[in-house]
Amino acid sequence: MPRRDNDTPSKVRIFGNDGAISASVIFHQEQHYLHPNLIYVLGNREAELETMRLDVGGDLTWEATSNPSWPYGSDNTYDSTTTGSGHLYSSGAAAGLNIDEETIQTVAEIRLLKTTECYRGDGLGGALRATYWFLQRPRHWRVYPRSLGKKDRAYKTGDWTSLGFLPLKFRVISWSLDRDDPRLSIEKETLEIPGIQIEPTDSNISPETFYASSDELWHLLRILLTVELRQHIATLREDRISPNEVSNTWHSVAVRPRERLTGHPADNIYYGQRLETYLKRGAVSLSTHSKQKELLHAAAHGYINSFDPLMWEAGLTSCVEAIERLVSVFEKTMLISRELIPTKEWKPLAKVLKDTVSTLPIGAAVAARLKKQLSHPPSLELEERILRMAKRYKLHSNTNQLFVNLARMIGARNAIVHGRLISDHNLTYVELIRSRAIFEKLFLCFCGCANFKMNGYALHVIENYNRRASE
Repeated sequence: MPRRDNDTPSKVRIFGNDGAISASVIFHQEQHYLHPNLIYVLGNREAELETMRLDVGGDLTWEATSNPSWPYGSDNTYDSTTTGSGHLYSSGAAAGLNIDEETIQTVAEIRLLKTTECYRGDGLGGALRATYWFLQRPRHWRVYPRSLGKKDRAYKTGDWTSLGFLPLKFRVISWSLDRDDPRLSIEKETLEIPGIQIEPTDSNISPETFYASSDELWHLLRILLTVELRQHIATLREDRISPNEVSNTWHSVAVRPRERLTGHPADNIYYGQRLETYLKRGAVSLSTHSKQKELLHAAAHGYINSFDPLMWEAGLTSCVEAIERLVSVFEKTMLISRELIPTKEWKPLAKVLKDTVSTLPIGAAVAARLKKQLSHPPSLELEERILRMAKRYKLHSNTNQLFVNLARMIGARNAIVHGRLISDHNLTYVELIRSRAIFEKLFLCFCGCANFKMNGYALHVIENYNRRASE
């Protein structure tokens, strides 16, 4: 019986905190993955116990063994390794009423996190390059190839865009992958995998420095793409090429069907510029605030989570929290504080106020709560912090209309958080649209794209609601 293409036998060495074992395994690729995402460990009862001893919490690492008698095995100028990491789970059984003691069974499985295939040899690679493929697939990822007459349409590449602050350049790319899996369909289907390709502009840069810089740039581009595409960006594969080495790192990410465009058709982001221009300006601006990239990433994810079509209330809460994270990043980069009085100056004042509270006839429990509140200096409200950030960028008069009656948006969010009923369901939708538009505009300004145009759908929705409410 022929072996199925999604199962590959091999032998690996598995490393844990308490040692390592060698085991015969089968690499398995589930139907929604583009690369093996599971390792089935084979063996008898003894092998099962040895494998389970490695599981002491955390990730396991593994390395596939090489056959020295195979072609290239005796060639000292060529070397290849396959390594990875994953989580170990108990699976199957090697002992039982109907299982012989020497029977080979599936005794465990490793759910892979990533797999790295590395090939080394003199002149095997080429010029330094790093490519990052990601999922999920957006509907509007458009790559215009420079040469339309090329016969190979599997790869489409855009124009290179240089970054002045780093010796790097990037371009958007796409990969047309034919998937022929009878577990999914009897027909062959073509998947368009989006990606970003990065190369150095300095010929003297070392591979280590280049890869570290490209990883940093990819992290910033992921934040920008998350907001622009309104979706989570998960790295599918990382390709690295140097003169004497080629490596591919697969991350276990399942392919899902393309999602519909989020939001109202008229509500889609319109930057008024090419994607490369947005990514360049954004990367240049965010690179100066790299210490805040995790908080920026969290803000971007809060924004896209607001597009859940089932719950407007949850969407409004998520987007307002995203705005608050973005404002926090702005305050940290501008070295400004939300506190009205510095902490050092507030401490002696707080002591006097606490002593005064102790003399009031309000009871010990209430007095303790008041003293706890007095431990922190008074600070600006969220509305004031948002307006302070907006004032910094001197927005157009039409855009400033988004910030009129900002307290209504924050009040609706607070009502949801504290379990109060909002009787006007239309108000929830209007403030959700407003919060998205505010985040988009402030994010564009923070990324150096303040002059990018935005559609006026949010202003139209707010104006229409206010007109009907006044009738």
